[in-house]
Amino acid sequence: MVHNRDYRRMIFGRIWRCSRKFKRIRKELKPTHIMVCGTSPLPFILPALAFNRTKIIYRMGDAPIVVPKFIFHYGNGLFDAQKLS
Repeated sequence: MVHNRDYRRMIFGRIWRCSRKFKRIRKELKPTHIMVCGTSPLPFILPALAFNRTKIIYRMGDAPIVVPKFIFHYGNGLFDAQKLS
């Protein structure tokens, strides 16, 4: 990770631009709820959410697949998920 002023300026610039864009969209659409599907977009819209009274729905994700129907790589070998269970 780069620790310099340019990197911090770039990140804070992105946060500022995303928050302003989100604020404009929120004013236009006037949503009753905002659904967030992960934690990665939250820091970019936190300044806009700080002054917002709209409810936030945080989606945790889907339940894990019990028996996946695809083949996945494990180490150097190739395994079939159905044969492993």
